[in-house]
Amino acid sequence: MSGHACWVVDDPADYVKSAADLLTEGTRIDHKVVFGPRGDVLDEIAAVAGATAFDPATAYPSGKLDPVIMCGILRSYAVRAREDGYSGLRVVADMDWLLPFRPQMAQIISLELQLDRLIAELDVTLVCAYRTSSFNTAAIIAALTVHSAQRGGHPLPQFRFTAAGPQSWRLSGEIDLRVSDIFLAALGTAASLGECVIDVSGLRFVDVSGMRTLAVASWTAASGIRLLGASHGLRRLWDLCGFAQAAPLVQLSPLAPHWDAAMASADRRGCPGKTRASTASSGCGMRPRLTTSTSSLA
Repeated sequence: MSGHACWVVDDPADYVKSAADLLTEGTRIDHKVVFGPRGDVLDEIAAVAGATAFDPATAYPSGKLDPVIMCGILRSYAVRAREDGYSGLRVVADMDWLLPFRPQMAQIISLELQLDRLIAELDVTLVCAYRTSSFNTAAIIAALTVHSAQRGGHPLPQFRFTAAGPQSWRLSGEIDLRVSDIFLAALGTAASLGECVIDVSGLRFVDVSGMRTLAVASWTAASGIRLLGASHGLRRLWDLCGFAQAAPLVQLSPLAPHWDAAMASADRRGCPGKTRASTASSGCGMRPRLTTSTSSLA
């Protein structure tokens, strides 16, 4: 496994062994680090895996969760690993370290997306472990959505929003009213970080609530939102529903993005095709029709 993965932990009793196995699998010349709340579990994983242990919460003296601080911690470990002659960095993070901050869903999304963008730049491995005993279902679904890979038996998220590189993003799967809050939080984070360019070639379905979310996010985006690889169906619906006039800062282009080929394949693992009723009844005056998700935006 490489890149940024979300691990849904259903069995805390098996966590120590599984975390140690994740740290030691594959190459043995990576620098290994385990993040988590201070205590016996963190110390035991570090001892079994021969890893460095660190509690990220100790880097937040103000008690306010700031993704920039966590990104700085990860970057410093990656730089140190290279300087010490390691081929890379492998990290398992017990996300229980977040619990003292009582994070809201949007804060988890913002943290994970900023880490995801950094990981695309540094080429490190980070596995974020979310325990079902510590985080509710909504938080876990949100976390899964902003990781390009996952472990555990939890169902795949309805869509994924992940970094395609240091300055670009990738959106795939299906967007509807059920996930509009997660989608808005992800877009808000991406738009706040500068130029917001999104590969939507893997987007199979979007309803009017999803398009409205794009419009709302563009109103506060510093430099607008560019959607690359937009299908003919998406561009047509966008115009029919009046969003071209309501949100002129959203640009839809049929041109395919030219990301690195290896990165471009990373997010295609995660969202299975489904048959669904697609509808644009919220503002386009169109009747619902039954389509396959793979042709919804053709």
